[in-house]
Order: sequence, then structure tokens, then C-alpha cells
Amino acid sequence: MHLDDIRDGEAVLIDANILVYHRVNTPRLTDAVIRFLERVEQKRVAGYTTTALVAEAVHKIMLVEASQAQGLPASGIVARLKKQPELVKAVAHKEITSEIVRMGIAIEVVTPELLTCAEALFARYGLLTNDSITLAAMARLGLTHIATNDDDFDTVPGLTVWKPR
Repeated sequence: MHLDDIRDGEAVLIDANILVYHRVNTPRLTDAVIRFLERVEQKRVAGYTTTALVAEAVHKIMLVEASQAQGLPASGIVARLKKQPELVKAVAHKEITSEIVRMGIAIEVVTPELLTCAEALFARYGLLTNDSITLAAMARLGLTHIATNDDDFDTVPGLTVWKPR
């Protein structure tokens, strides 16, 4: 289902890739993400995410910004940033978390209890670690809607998956 079709009043878990597309221009995806996050900021849709998803988004955005700012290929960018920390200091990824908070997106803390809950979801749904943590957070928050561009959640019963494509 498309992000534009989320009804006002819904509560939605926002995946890291949605946060990335908001900052990194991605043809055919960014415009829908911007419209969706404007609705979250206007409090027409309640937005939630997790500390793990924020960290994932910040990391991915940092890599893209560093690559673009330096005119470097994406391959090998992590190794280059580790060797040249001044490149990390020069990119704007530092403002992402405060922007998420400013938009009114609630950030759920990943606790040891949440990680334990996620462990049970690995085997049940065949999800990778961060996706299992996301699903565990959704259960804790009582959420059944997720905004993502991943197909990984499509087979989880009881979820409504909203995509920017």
C-alpha cells in the first residue's frame, strides 16, 4: 500500500529507509516520503521509530553525504571514513536525530527486554536482527502499521505495510 494512502489518525512505525529517503534524494521515493513526514509533523499521523532505526538511518545518511561531499564512490567509503575521521566531521549527519525529534516522531528505546522479545521473532518470521527488533517494538507500542521500503515485513501477519513506491 502506498504511503499517500495512510489515513489521518493512524499510528505508524517509521523504518530507517524512510528517514534516509527524507535526507537523500532518491528518485520516485523521496517526494512520497516528504509528503508522509509532513503529515507526521502536522500530527495528522502519529510517527514512531526506535533508537536502532535512528542509528541505522544516521549511519547510512552519513555514508552517502560523505561520499557525495568528497566525490568518492560508495564502495569502500566506510574504510576511508575510518582512516580519515575529518571526513566524518565535515558532513551534516549530526543534525538528523534532532530533526526527527523536531518532526514529532517518538523514539522508542531499545532495551534488553525488547532484544529478548526480538530473539523469539527471528525464528518465527525469518527476519534479520534489526527487523525483528522493529517488530518487537511495534508489538510493545501496539502498532500494526509500518512505513518502509523493505519487502521483509510483507509476510508478517497482522501488519499493514506502507511503501513510498
